[in-house]
Amino acid sequence: SYTITSGSLYGLDTLTGALSRVPGEDAGSYSITGGTLSNPNYVIAVTPINFVISQVAQSAVSLTTTNGVYATGLNLEASGGSGPGTYSFAVISTGTAGCSIIGGVLNATAAGTCTVAATRAASTNYLIASSGATTVTIVKATQSAISLTSTSGTFNTNILLSASGGSGSGSYSFSIADAGTA
Repeated sequence: SYTITSGSLYGLDTLTGALSRVPGEDAGSYSITGGTLSNPNYVIAVTPINFVISQVAQSAVSLTTTNGVYATGLNLEASGGSGPGTYSFAVISTGTAGCSIIGGVLNATAAGTCTVAATRAASTNYLIASSGATTVTIVKATQSAISLTSTSGTFNTNILLSASGGSGSGSYSFSIADAGTA
């Protein structure tokens, strides 16, 4: 719409046509022009003004990978948000798991928990959006099989027990489950 800011039209004179604006639908600033507004009896001057389309907030973003296994990198994933912005991830608290992120993969120094946030980047029409701090649980890894490697000995002589396999750097300990008849 338009308003006459100085003087008035004479008698039954009217303006015909309409204002127009520079085309565009994305967030940004667009000039409003005189368009086809006219009357043969008047010189029409349009005061420069812009029509502004602002970026809008994205829908909620959620971290969707919240459980991992120690010594196995957890590929982080998220959902939600709006527009074409990419996801990124940040450790909010390293917690008891000692978490860190390298290239979108969460690594932990121990079993435990940490908190991570997902962020979807801003784009032409959308503002940046982040999830809240989300707890990620890292469980203990399953050990590989352990085999007792010393399985025979001489009567009335101590046997030096040994084993192989397993995972990690822990030491072996032995106990008798069934003394048997030997």
